[in-house]
Parts: sequence; C-alpha cells; structure tokens
Amino acid sequence: MALIKCPECGKEISDACLSCPGCGYPITEEMKNNPVSVSKKNNKKRNIKLIVGICMGIILTGVLIVVIFVYNSPSSKYSRANNAFEAGDYEKAIKIYSGLGSYLDSSDRLLLATQNYNYAEGNEALNNGDYDGAIQFFEQCLEFEDASILIQNAHYQKGLKQAENGEYNSAMESFRNAGDYEDSGEQIKRCFYEIGIDYISSNEIESAAECFKNAEGYNDAEEQIISLGDTYTNNGEYESAIRMYSYSAHPTSSKYYYYAKGMISRDKLDYDAAKDAFKSAGDVLDAKERYEESLYRWAKEEFNSKAYDQARSDFSSLGAYEDSMMMVTACDLMTAKSEMNNGNLNAASKILSNIPDDYEYNGVKAADYKKILQECAGWVTLCGRWVNTSLYFETNQVYDRTGSKDRWSVTIDDSTVAYVEIRLKIADNGFKTLSLVGTVLVPDNYSSIKDYLDYEEHKFSYYERVDSIGTVTADSYTKVVLGSTVKINYHKVNNTSMHFTENYISNATLSLQSSY
Repeated sequence: MALIKCPECGKEISDACLSCPGCGYPITEEMKNNPVSVSKKNNKKRNIKLIVGICMGIILTGVLIVVIFVYNSPSSKYSRANNAFEAGDYEKAIKIYSGLGSYLDSSDRLLLATQNYNYAEGNEALNNGDYDGAIQFFEQCLEFEDASILIQNAHYQKGLKQAENGEYNSAMESFRNAGDYEDSGEQIKRCFYEIGIDYISSNEIESAAECFKNAEGYNDAEEQIISLGDTYTNNGEYESAIRMYSYSAHPTSSKYYYYAKGMISRDKLDYDAAKDAFKSAGDVLDAKERYEESLYRWAKEEFNSKAYDQARSDFSSLGAYEDSMMMVTACDLMTAKSEMNNGNLNAASKILSNIPDDYEYNGVKAADYKKILQECAGWVTLCGRWVNTSLYFETNQVYDRTGSKDRWSVTIDDSTVAYVEIRLKIADNGFKTLSLVGTVLVPDNYSSIKDYLDYEEHKFSYYERVDSIGTVTADSYTKVVLGSTVKINYHKVNNTSMHFTENYISNATLSLQSSY
C-alpha cells in the first residue's frame, strides 16, 4: 500500500481509500496509477476557478459600492424616512431625518416626526397605565390639539389609581393637576373626606375638622364636623366645641352649638348673650334651666341699671322662678319713683295704683309716694301731653282815632297745630317746680285779605316754682291757663305807624292726649 496526495486538498492519504478522508474528494484508479498527472490537471482547474472567482469578486465589489452609494444618498435616505413616517414608524423616521441635517425640509419633518412619536408613545403609555410616562410624552407634543386634555386625563387616571390604593394625599395632588377634567374637584373633596376619617381614627380631631371643611358638600362631611362639635359639647369642652363648629358652613344647625355658646357666655357673666343662646338651644341637655338662670341674672342687671321696663318684662316671663314675681312689683315701684322724679305724676299714679300700700323694696315705700300724690291730686291730672281740640286765629288793625278795625279770623280743628307738655317735680321739702314746654301756631303778618295772611310756629317754655294751679305766663306773648282743661292764649301787638296798631291772636283749647 502506497501514499498518494489528494488532488483536491493535497493531504497524503492511502491509495486504498475510495475518497479523501479530509475533504471527501473521490479517488479514481487513474489517481492511484498516475498521481502526478492528475495533480497537474487539478492544479490547472483550481487556477481557472481562482481567476474566475477573483473576477467575480471584483465585479461584485463594484456593484456593492454602487449600491451602497445609491442607498446612502440624501435623496434615498429622505425617501426612506418619508416612507417610515407614513407607515407610522416614527422612531425610524426620526433616526434618518436626524442624519439629513438641512436637506430639503428634513428639519421640519424631524420635528413633526418627533411630535407624532411622542403623541403615539403617550397614548400607548396611557393605555398601559404608565401615567407618568404618558404625561412626559404628551408634554413634548403640546402642539397637538388634545395633548393638554390627555395630560389632564393622565393626571386624573393616576389620581383614581392612587385613591384606590389609599394614597389620598398623592391622589389629591394628581386631581389638582387634572384641573377641571371630569369630576376632579369632587375627587379632591373625596380625598379630604377620607383623610379626615383617617384623622378621626388616630384622634387628630382638629386636623379631621379641617379636612371635612375642605370636603364641604361631599358625602356627610358637614355632619361629621357637627358631630365632632356635639361630642365636645356633651363632654363639657365648650371652647373646643366652638372651635370645631367654626369649621362648619352651618353650625347653627346644631342646638348643641347654641348650648356651648351659652355656657361660654355664662362663664364670662355675659347673661344677655347666654340667655339668647340657651333659648336657641331648646331642650338639649339642661338648656331650659340654664335659660331661666341666665334670664333671671340678666333681668337683675337690667334692674340695677334702672332699665325697669325691660327688667319687668323679663321677670314676668320667668313666672314663679325664684323671686321673679316680687321683682316685677319692685320694677313697678322703681318705675313709679323714676316717673315722679321726672315730674310725670300722672304716669306714676297709674303704676302705684297696682302696688299694695304696704309694699317696700330697699327702703322705698309705696305708701310714701301714694301719700304725696294724694296731696297733689290736681297736679296729677294735669301732668302729661295736651294737644289742641280747636285753634282760633285772629289778626286785626285798629285805627287809634276812631277805634275802628279791620280783621280776619279762622278756627282750625287739627291736633298738630298746638300742644303743651306738663311736668311737676316735687322736692323732698315739698317744693313744687313746674316744667312746661309747647308750641302754638300764630299769625305773623297783617292783611285785610285773609288769603294773603301767613302764620308760623311759636315755641314757648316755662320752668319755675309754683304754689298753686292757675295761669302761667310762659313768655311776653304767651299764657297757659291750667285748670280742669288747658288753654294757650297768644297775643302780640305790632305798632306799625303813629295811628295804627296790629294785633296777632291765637287761642287754643287742649285735651289730654297721653300721660307720662
């Protein structure tokens, strides 16, 4: 057995092989018998194949260079970028446009592709629940008409997800960023409400009330605040209760609110405010008892400040509470005393007529005042406001040489043209001082034709000691006649020339209109 070389790969092999173990080339009898000749033939073939291969390689390289040149030309890239844009492959379009610089409108197309890419990616992120990603993408393409709305939508959806997970503070911020999208405002209230509930569970009451205030109108937020205030009121923490109620839009809807106000006012000795508050509190807790207590103390304050009419009214409404009925009589007695001090004897007499003779309060005796009034019975009937029942006017001109005169006169039945107010003050020593003020309508010019005459108001007053009832000279022209009735006599003389005297006269008869 001899070794021969494989004409294909040149490896030495046994001439007994039917094919080359290295390359699989078949071994013929010719190769075995004349290996050199076969080798030369094969070398020639290989040389031809090599030459052909080199030529083909050169051709292919040229073609490839041409193809690459054409493929990478700006026009080709621009066309491919446009095709990618139209197909919605904005990422590819962006990559190609970026390399084209200022070729044609590549920069504008790049911006448009970028905007479309961000818009498409934003929608995909939104649909996939990636709300932060969606917001970032949409913020890069605000030129799109609905991009702003989609940003709001993303914030809103993010807020819903956060609220679902109990992240109410974060959700609130998201809903705020959503602006007026959908029911974002209501969702913010919802977050405040839920946070308020959490604060209650952790006993952070003040913070809870603040949250419920911000949740106004949502669910039972208002009732939650009222409930907090009512709880404090029931526990006797009135200042805290009022602070809670201050968060409410309608604190007066709770009677406990008024009760807390009443207790605070009571502690401050402000019984006027306390009685009003307890009255509004109705029947909650012991509001009725507190109301009576406060009203009684307030009536005492009114009495001490000499507001006897108001005090009497309040004591009367209390009925049998403590000594209220006795205080009603005390108010009457002190009112009568005040009326007498002011000279209103008639009014004092009417009040004293309803007080027992033996009644006394703090040294003031009803019997003493009744005795004084009995001694001045005539003056008692005169004290009050008197108004005219009729008024007679006259003006005339007298000629001194003959005594003849021209005159006109008229009678007016009108209670607004004359009045007089009468008071009599009696000192401790028995001296009497008359106080009298009034007005009467009087003529103020002369004419023989009545329609041309005019008149004016004449005011008068008198304040002097008196001993008896009679006629009082109030001023140079006016006298007031005091008796079973009251009259005003006015007479003014005007000497217009040497021989003519003008007289202006008013006479009014009055009746008692009211006593005081």
